[in-house]
Amino acid sequence: KKKKKPNDFLSYYHRSKLPPADQWKDSPIFVSPSARAQHITYNLPSTNGGDAVLPFPIDGTPVLFHGPFFKGQISQRVRIKNSCNSSSTKDYFKGRSRQFQWSVQGSFSKPLRFDQVVTGQSFDRPFRNA
Repeated sequence: KKKKKPNDFLSYYHRSKLPPADQWKDSPIFVSPSARAQHITYNLPSTNGGDAVLPFPIDGTPVLFHGPFFKGQISQRVRIKNSCNSSSTKDYFKGRSRQFQWSVQGSFSKPLRFDQVVTGQSFDRPFRNA
């Protein structure tokens, strides 16, 4: 008899301790630090204290972070149709077809070759004009 494989998404969802979707400020999106990257510290604005998972702002507000190999800041914007995106986010996306923007700025704590850097993203196609 085959063992039933656990649902990886549900397992990760429960480990992440995300709040219920009806409590997400930017519903239907909740961008949060990964439960798998516990060695990275983010300076997220906190209003409730405790160990609740806090969302990253998706309006371009920079968030400082540091880990064992990198220290810097990240900012992100996400286009949400029929939402209350901030005016700066609406202006950023105006006339553009893109749906999101992630920017990271900072420095490595030691020299690394570019092919040793992992972002955690995967892409279906190679970069063009990079």
